[in-house]
Order: sequence, then C-alpha cells, then structure tokens
Amino acid sequence: FEKDILETCLFLLEKGQVAMTEWRDPVIVSRMISALVNSNDDSGVLMGNWKDSYEGGTSPTAWSGSGDILRQYFKASGRPVKFAQCWVYAGVTNTVLRCLGIPTRCVTNFNSAHDTDHSLTTDIYIDEKLEIIKDKTSDSVWNFHVWNESWMTRPDFPPGYGGWQVVDATPQEPSQGSYRCGPTPVSAVRNGNVELKFDTPFVFAEVNSDRIYWQKKSDGSFSQVNVEKNSIGVRISTKAVGSESRVDITELYKFPEGSKEERIAVERASRFGSKPTLYPPPTGNDTSIEIAMDGSGPRIGEDARLSIVLKNKSSSQRTANLLYEVMVMYYTGVLKATVKKDRISVNLGPQETKSIPWTLNYKEYMNHLVDQGALLLVVTGRVNETRQILATQFNFRLRTPDLIITPQGEAVVGKEFIVKIMFQNPLPQALRNVLFRIEGLGMQSVRKIAHGNVDRLGTVTLMEKFVPTAAGPQKLLASMDCRLLTQVHGFADIVEASLEEKLMDRDNKLNRKEMEKVSVCVNEGTDSIWSRDQLSEQRSRDTQDSELGLSLLCYTDTQESVCDSHGSTNQISTESLGSDCNAEEEQMALKTCSVKLEDCRNLTKMKRETTDDEEQSDDDDDDVFFPSVLGRVGTNDPLGSPNRSL
Repeated sequence: FEKDILETCLFLLEKGQVAMTEWRDPVIVSRMISALVNSNDDSGVLMGNWKDSYEGGTSPTAWSGSGDILRQYFKASGRPVKFAQCWVYAGVTNTVLRCLGIPTRCVTNFNSAHDTDHSLTTDIYIDEKLEIIKDKTSDSVWNFHVWNESWMTRPDFPPGYGGWQVVDATPQEPSQGSYRCGPTPVSAVRNGNVELKFDTPFVFAEVNSDRIYWQKKSDGSFSQVNVEKNSIGVRISTKAVGSESRVDITELYKFPEGSKEERIAVERASRFGSKPTLYPPPTGNDTSIEIAMDGSGPRIGEDARLSIVLKNKSSSQRTANLLYEVMVMYYTGVLKATVKKDRISVNLGPQETKSIPWTLNYKEYMNHLVDQGALLLVVTGRVNETRQILATQFNFRLRTPDLIITPQGEAVVGKEFIVKIMFQNPLPQALRNVLFRIEGLGMQSVRKIAHGNVDRLGTVTLMEKFVPTAAGPQKLLASMDCRLLTQVHGFADIVEASLEEKLMDRDNKLNRKEMEKVSVCVNEGTDSIWSRDQLSEQRSRDTQDSELGLSLLCYTDTQESVCDSHGSTNQISTESLGSDCNAEEEQMALKTCSVKLEDCRNLTKMKRETTDDEEQSDDDDDDVFFPSVLGRVGTNDPLGSPNRSL
C-alpha cells in the first residue's frame, strides 16, 4: 500500500459506526463505504461541486489519483476534501474497497438517466408550441456517469444474484436516509427485478429507462406523444484486465435493445414505478427522426457538425416543421443556457430518408461552456399530414486534447530520468493560470507546476525529472487545468528496472560479446588453449559424448592490470588475443571475470597429444600472455584447492 492509504481505509471503517463483527460482510461494508466517500451527511471523504467555481479547492478534472485525496483526508482528521464529481467518487471508492479486500472496478455509463420521480422513465415535458417546459422537466440524462462494481455473494437473495454489484458513492438521491447507492445486483437490473434491494429501481432507470415525451393539452393535462426506447444506457464500459482497452459490458445490464426479453424487463420494472399503467403506449407512426454524428465528434475550439436524419416509412408524401434548440449542459444533464434556436421545414417523398446538415460555430458557443464542454441538441416537430409528434435529444461532449508524455531513456530505480510532456492549446484564445499536475506510483507524489499563460494555439513543452523508487511497470499520469479548458489528461506506461537488473543486463551483453575471446578447456589437470576456429571444429564433431569444461574470460579497463601486468610471467596466448585485449581495453567499464561452462567435445584426446616440447616453446614465447591468476583446475575438483583459487 502507498503511505497512509491502509490507515485511511481503516479510519473510514471505524467512522462508519458499524460493529467490527460486520466488517466481514462485503454487503454491509460496501454500502457503508458508498456513504462515507461523499460528505453530504456524514463528513465523508469528498465534497461534491457541480458549479462553475472551484475556489478554495481542487477542480474535479485536475485530480490524477486517489492516493493524494485519501492522504489529505487522513491528515486533516476527517475533514472533507474539495472537490469531486462522479469519476472522482468512483476512483476513491475503487481504492478503498480494493484495499479492504473487496474486488472492485470502475464502470462508465453513457447517456445515464437520473430518475427523480420514481417512474422508472425519463420524462420530457413540452408545451403546445413543442418547446421544453424546463421547470417541469426534472429528470435529466447525464452525458456520462461513473460508478463501481464489486464482486461478492448475496446470501440475502435467492441463488443467481451474486457476482457484480453496483456501488455508487456519488450523492444523487438519498437511500434509507443517507446519500448512498447499492450494492445492487447487476443481474437483477438486467431482468427488471427492481423489487430487490438495494436501490435497484434507481440503477435500472439509469441504464434502461425509456425517454418519454409528454405534451401539455388545453385542459392542463399531459398526453404521451413520443417514446425513445433505446437512447438511455449506451456503451456501458469498464477497463480491460491487463491492458488499456475498453470492454463493453452493456449486455450485463440489459438484453439487446428492442428484443422481446428487453421489453419484458422494461414493462416488468415499470409496474413498480409511479406510473404502473404506462405500457404499452399507442403506436402507428410512420416518420422517424434521429441525430447523427460522424467519427468521434467535434473538438473543442472547432465548429460542431451533426446531422438531423428523418425517414419517411410510408408510401405518401410527408412534410414536417422542426424546432431545434442547442443548450449548454453540465454533464449531469442540468441545463445552463440556450446557445442557438431555430426552425426548419422539411419535405419527404415516399420511403425517403433525408439527412439535414447542422452546424454550431465555435464563436456561438465559446462563451457559454462549462465543465465537460457538454452540449444538448433538442429537436421537436410535427408531421403535418398525420399530426405525429417528432422529438429527440442528442448530447455530445466537445473533445479536449491529450497531454503527450514521452520518457527520455530508460527508468532505473534510484537513477534520475527525464520525461517530456507536451500540450497544444486548441483554442484561438490564450489560456490563463494554467496548472499542470503530475503523479506516478513508485515515481512521484503529486507535483504541481504553475505554468502561467499559454498563447492562442500555442504549444507547451515540459521536461520533468524523476527518481524512481520501485521496480516494475508503473503509470505516470499528468493533467492540465485552467478556467477555459479542463479535463486535459495524459499517461505513459513506464517500466522501472532495478539497478541490479540493469547491471546484470549490461554484464550479460558484455559477456556475450567477449566470451569468444579466450576459451580454456580443462580436463584431467592439463591446460590447453584453443582458438575459436579450433573449438568450432571440435564442437561440430560430436554432440553426444562430451565433457564439461571451464571457459574463462578476464578483461579490464586499464592496460596495467591484465594486458601489461603479466608481461614478465609465463604467458600462453595467440597474437590475435593480445590485439583484441588492446582494442577493447578502453571500452571496459568494470574489471570482470566471467565463468561459463562450455561443451568440450572430445578434446581429451587432442589435449593428450600436447608434448612437453610444445609447452616449453610456449613458455619461451614473450609476445603473448596467459593471466597468472588462472590456476590449474582438475576435473574432480572443479573449483580448485585454496592455493589454486581464481
């Protein structure tokens, strides 16, 4: 564990006022932690903030890890840390539950509904002019929402409801008097079994509610005019194990959209809501409308381009009058202001599909953006021939740039290394008071860099130095934050090697390069030296009946210690050996003696043919050398006696 993390998690358990005997129950512990990670009613870890100002705290988009948050909370004796939104709550919950031994992962739900009236539907109210009645439309659709799943058994339920359970610490709605959510069986959500605890109706509405449009009539009542059955809960995702890939887990939460099983689950769940007689709605409409976006969507600082697609499924002419309105939206679905509004007339031939280009210029939205840069396009209309009401919504986030992190060289524990961090301002206006945050396990606690201002479309390059403290694969995380541009992040995977590993790797490379220089094969107490060509010839003769010998290499970084220090001793070598030593001596960084067992194939016979005259001739040769430290080693005494040490 990182410093203070385990202590903080145990501090939370004690703060939860749950009997120690119940700490063994993951259902109780996870439900308690979902309440204690937010500070709404129990002075928990994090204080939420969905407003425009984060004065007095840290912007939720600026956090790069949960460790710094938990340490701040612990050192402040339980004073809430400012500020958080859903992904920060989920990150801290993930750390705490894993630390306490409960397998947990983060999950992201796109187009996540927030049902406020327990109808298990997402209700949109419009007036006679087809404009949204904002003060009555309390349900919202978050651009995305992040929660956790924890793996556990559920002995309090019938068989089949164990496994992944939703645990959500983001304070949205109170549950049994406290802001918490879960653990909710994912399998219960999939089947519409919303009568099971905890908070299953709320989670079901988040991922599989229908979006229903209600129009106000002249008598003040409302009638259902349109239903979108597949717009809530899309691309439900988690991180893959062992990689950075996204894993789509939508099928764990619901059957395929529009399938018989999915419709049965929706209708079963609705019977437990505040509008139990809602289904089935009337149908028979022949014109459809949807909003499409090409690719991964527009980037912040650029014009946003989408398409409004209408399809006439009848064999007759259709005309429609459309009203579109684009609004700036917090990622929670709460609307801030209208950016642009207009009307469009459309003519559709029989069986015709028409795509209408729609553009929002950067200058039109640049002064209205809030955190997450989310925009909501609402299109409503009426088909003149059939009086059919058309209605749809599409929320999209303006993509922000990434921080590009590039390690400069290899990371070695205890050795300083440099990382390059690059950022380009995508906006045609200057950024003020830019703050970078850098954090990495085993490398760096949170480092804050107040960079100042960045020119319009300007580029920033940071060269930061780190000293790794732990070996193994690690992640270096960085974020950039300022008033005009948030949620700019980047990461790099860095493998940190220990100093011992690096030295061993270098020695291995040197040994492979130099090992062929001297090969001394020892057998029956007789030393013989063979050139590389001679050894290669002998190795090829016999691969079965061979004896083990000892091959030695000595090299140094100075002329005196080997190549010159033995000039007056009895020396045995070749002319090529001496030249090799002189050529390589300046490249040697260490005095090294490498020992390697080699396969000496049938060299015994050749060694015995060596005569005393040949040995005497070698002794008289002053042009070559044999290291004097090499003692005579016998086959029955592979390491030699004390007076024959190497």
